[in-house]
Amino acid sequence: DYTDVLVTEATRDGKGEEEVMIGDKRISACSDMEVILDDMLRCRNILRQDAGKRRCVAQHLAVEAAPLSSGELPEGTDPKAYTVDQVIIPLLTCLGYTKSNYSKNSDGPDMLIKLKGFSFVLDAGTFDSDTFEKDSLRIIGDILENESNKGFGGIYTDGRRWLFAMVINDRPVNSGLMDLREPLRLMLSKDADVNELAKYAGLWKYFTEYLSADTIIASARTMQDNFTKQMAVEVKAD
Repeated sequence: DYTDVLVTEATRDGKGEEEVMIGDKRISACSDMEVILDDMLRCRNILRQDAGKRRCVAQHLAVEAAPLSSGELPEGTDPKAYTVDQVIIPLLTCLGYTKSNYSKNSDGPDMLIKLKGFSFVLDAGTFDSDTFEKDSLRIIGDILENESNKGFGGIYTDGRRWLFAMVINDRPVNSGLMDLREPLRLMLSKDADVNELAKYAGLWKYFTEYLSADTIIASARTMQDNFTKQMAVEVKAD
């Protein structure tokens, strides 16, 4: 049962603005707003490259729609493959990953991501899948139980929502669940209003700091060290 893995979540307040909670701490009020907005605009440029290929995503986000379907895509396009190529990989680029960091899998999890001394998997669902919540715990559980992932963990994402769980010595020790629907909608629009983007600065800061390549490397090393120390204390106590 991996229900306890979901310990943090990006939520929305009554005014429709994104607020990010880490435990009971709100980080929606950002002191470094200018830096975050610069990064959001940088990532908007990445997402707007080859905008024609992502027109289906922009149109889909503009309305309260059902899951992205083959009927919305160019003929013969697979929704999941489209999600990986046109949503997930560009967002990984925004997070600082390069083509040398990830590879697609034909068997098992959809992608393998390798960093300095660490590797983890990414499993993808169809963009904006209405089964995300039901599937997420099962898939993260599969990721954490897979022998090849015992040293780290993985990500499950449908392009809009991103769930990250880390595992060290069979224990899920950290996670995050982020919904990027609104910032993605703005970034993919032709005219992104900076004031509108600012509403989601807290969420974007959380997303980039939590899942960036640099953060995961640092977090993994720190958590691995802390876990080793904790286990040493437990063994000594026994």
